[in-house]
Amino acid sequence: MITVPADGKLFFERIRYLGEEDQARVYDAFDYACQMHGNELRKDGTPFFTHPLTVAYYLAEYNVDADSLIAALLHDTAEDTAASVPDIANRFGWEAAQIVDGVTKFEQSAEDIQNNGRLDAKEKSAETHKKLFRYMIRDVRVVLIKLFDRLHNMRTIRSMKLSSQVRSATETIEVYAPLANRLAIYRLKNELESLAFSVLSPQIYTEINRQLIAREAEQRQIVADVIERLGARLAEVGIEATICRSPRNVYTIYKNRDPARRHKQLVDNVPRLVISVTDRLECYTALGVAHSIWKPQPKDFDDYVARPRANMYRALHTTVLHDSGELVKMRFRSQAMSVLSDIGVLGRWAAQEDFSAEMRQEINEQVNSLLEGIGSNIDEDDSQSVVEDIRNDVLANQITTITPRGDSIELPTGATPLDFAYKVHTNIGDSCHRAVVNGELRSLNTPLVDGDRVQIYHGKDRHPQHIWLDDDLGFLATSYARNHVRRWFRRLRGGEALQQGHELLSEELALIGLSDYDHLEIATVLGKESEADLYRSIGHAETLTTEIARRVLTRIWENGRRRLVGAEVVSDEGEKYIILNTSHLAEPLHLCRNCNPHPGNDIRGYIRPGKRIVVHTLDCSRLPADTQAYQLLHVRWGQDSIGEVREVCVKIEVYDRPDLIFEISSLLHRETINIRSMETPSLAGEIRVDLCIEVGSPKQLVNILHRIKSLVNVRSVRSIPKE
Repeated sequence: MITVPADGKLFFERIRYLGEEDQARVYDAFDYACQMHGNELRKDGTPFFTHPLTVAYYLAEYNVDADSLIAALLHDTAEDTAASVPDIANRFGWEAAQIVDGVTKFEQSAEDIQNNGRLDAKEKSAETHKKLFRYMIRDVRVVLIKLFDRLHNMRTIRSMKLSSQVRSATETIEVYAPLANRLAIYRLKNELESLAFSVLSPQIYTEINRQLIAREAEQRQIVADVIERLGARLAEVGIEATICRSPRNVYTIYKNRDPARRHKQLVDNVPRLVISVTDRLECYTALGVAHSIWKPQPKDFDDYVARPRANMYRALHTTVLHDSGELVKMRFRSQAMSVLSDIGVLGRWAAQEDFSAEMRQEINEQVNSLLEGIGSNIDEDDSQSVVEDIRNDVLANQITTITPRGDSIELPTGATPLDFAYKVHTNIGDSCHRAVVNGELRSLNTPLVDGDRVQIYHGKDRHPQHIWLDDDLGFLATSYARNHVRRWFRRLRGGEALQQGHELLSEELALIGLSDYDHLEIATVLGKESEADLYRSIGHAETLTTEIARRVLTRIWENGRRRLVGAEVVSDEGEKYIILNTSHLAEPLHLCRNCNPHPGNDIRGYIRPGKRIVVHTLDCSRLPADTQAYQLLHVRWGQDSIGEVREVCVKIEVYDRPDLIFEISSLLHRETINIRSMETPSLAGEIRVDLCIEVGSPKQLVNILHRIKSLVNVRSVRSIPKE
C-alpha cells in the first residue's frame, strides 16, 4: 500500500492496540491535521493530508506510542500551515510538539538573513539535517518519523520533476538509508536504497532486476532440491524450519559488484537461502545438518549470532557445494533474529514475547551508541561539515573492536588504532604512541578489521603529531578525531607554534634528503611574508610539512635518473590497458582469449615458444602449471598511461625484530614500488636497510617514507635522490 485513504478508517483500525485515552488523543490529532491542511493537494493531485496520515499508519504497524503517532500526523503542520509548535504543545503536549519541531525543516530567521545573507539550497539542507540530528539526540522518535516520511515520499516520487527526484534520491542514499541501517531497520533501509537507486541509475537498476529474475529461473531446480532435502533432514531431528530465498538488494549488488567482472555481469550465480528456526541453539544444529549433507566451503563461514554485526544483524553464514557442482549460500537464524534484523530499534515498541531481555537491551545500546556518535560530531559551527562528519563517522559501515577489558568500541570501516584511542578518550588519543592489535605491535595507521582486540599505550609526555592530519598517510579515518587534533594545534601559543614549525620543517627536509633547502624560498613559494610566518603556519597545522615536501620535490624531480615503465596491450573489444613490469621487453603483449583478463584480476605474463608473451589470470586453464621461473613474468595492471619512475636511495635505521624487513618489502609491494636493490648492514643489534627503489612521483615518495617511518622499531628514515 502506497497511500492510506484520507477517511482514516484503515488507520483507526490499526491503532486499536492503544488504550482508549491515547486513541482519543490520536483522533483529535487526526481532526486537527485535517483542519490545518484543508484542501491542500500533493504534486500527484491527492489530498496532502494523506501523506502525514500514511506516515502515521506506517509507524502504527510497529505499535509505536501515541505521541509518535500524533507527531506523525502533525509533522507538516508547523511547516506548511498556520499551526505553530506552541499551538501544538498547548493542545497535544510538549512531548509531541518537540518531535514535530525536530522533523520540521530549518527556516532562516529574518535577522540571520540580514546579518549573514540568505542561505542557498545546499546550505539550507545542511542546516535542516543538523537540526534533525540535534533533535534526534534528545528523542530518537524524531528520526523515525523522518525516515517513514522519506519512505512515503520516495514511493510517490515519480510525480516530482526530475531534478527534484535526483536531489531527493541522492539525499536518501547518503543520509536516510544509512540512518535506517544504523538503527537496524533493515527492511526500511533496503527499500529506501532500492527506490533511490531506481531514480539515480534507472538503466542499471532495470538490468540488475532483469538478471535477478533470470538467475532465479536458472537456479529454481537447485533451490527446490536444497529446500526439499534440508527440510526433510531437519524434520528428522525435530527441527521445524522455514526455508526460502533471501531477497536481494539491488543497490547492495551494485555496490559490491566485482570490478574485474565485465560490466554486464552484475549478478552472481550463487543462490541465497534463509533457514528460519525456533531459537538460537537450533541455528547451530541446523547448520550442522546442512554440513552433513553438503560440503562447506573453507573460509566462507561467519558467526553473526555469537558476534552480531554493528547494526544488530544476527545469522550464521555458510556456503556449501551442491551435488551439481554449484555453490549455495545459506543463512541460519531464529524467528526473533529475523524480526530484529527487519525492524531494529522499532522493536522497542514490539510485544514483550517477540524479543528476549537480551535483545531489548541490545536495542537500547544500539540507539545509545548511535546518538553518542552523532552527539560527538554535532558541535562544529559549519553545518555542512557536521553533516559530512556524521556521514563518515556514524552512518558509514561500522566495525566492532574490543578493548582489553572486553568492551566493544564501534568505529567506521577503515578506522585505525589511533581512531580507536580517540574513541576511548581524547586524552588517550592525544598521548597515544603505540598500539597492540590481537597481541602484536602495529603501526598507528594500520586499518582495523571487525573483531580486532586493541590495546593502546600512551604517555604523559606525548602529544598529537602533525602527520596524523595528512589524509594520504591514513592515520585518522574519523572526522571527530581529525577535528580534535586540528583544534589541539590551533590552541598552541605563538612562540611554541613557531618553534615546533621550525623543527618539523627541518625534520621533513632531512627525511627527503634536502636538509640544506632554503626555508625562505619555501615561504616565498607558499605566499608567506617571512620564515616566521611559515613556521607558525606549520606549528598550527595550517600547513602540513608533508605537502611542503611534495612541492619541494616537484621542483627538482626532473633532475634524477628516470626510466619509462609499462607497456600497452589491447583487448579483443578494443579496450587499451597498461601492464607494468614489462618495459624491458621487446615483444608485444597479448591478452589470453580464454580467461580474458581485465583490471582487478591477478595476472601473470607467460613467455610462450617464439617469445610471444601472453597475459593470463592466475586461475586460467591455459597457464601451464609446470612453467620454469624464467617463463613467468610477475606483471600487474598500471594506470591510464605509460609512466616513468625515478631511482631513489633510502636509508632506514631500525632496531631488529622478526618480520620487519618483510613488512618493509610488503609495504613497498602494496604501493607498487619496485625494489632495485636492498642491503642490510648491521651493528650491535641495530640494522641499517639501504634500499634503491623506483618511485613514480614526489607524492608517492613522501608517502612511502612516512609509512616506513611509522612501522614499529624504525628509528629513522632518510632519502637520497640519485643523480
